[in-house]
Amino acid sequence: MPRRTSASRKCLANRCSQRVEPPAVFCRYHWNQLPEALREGLERAILRGPHDEAVTLVTEANHYLDNHKARHRG
Repeated sequence: MPRRTSASRKCLANRCSQRVEPPAVFCRYHWNQLPEALREGLERAILRGPHDEAVTLVTEANHYLDNHKARHRG
């Protein structure tokens, strides 16, 4: 039997519990805090790039968010 996957998951930003729909990995608030170049890289890596690249970019995005003190207001 095929493994069932969840239709939604939590935002990957540290300490955020907002739900996102795949292929999104960050909630809209945290996504909009990221620089455009990083968002574009994440989109490419998540949609068609190697998994290792996506993991690296998610880690980089979390470092950026932590360093810029982006917090979910919601």
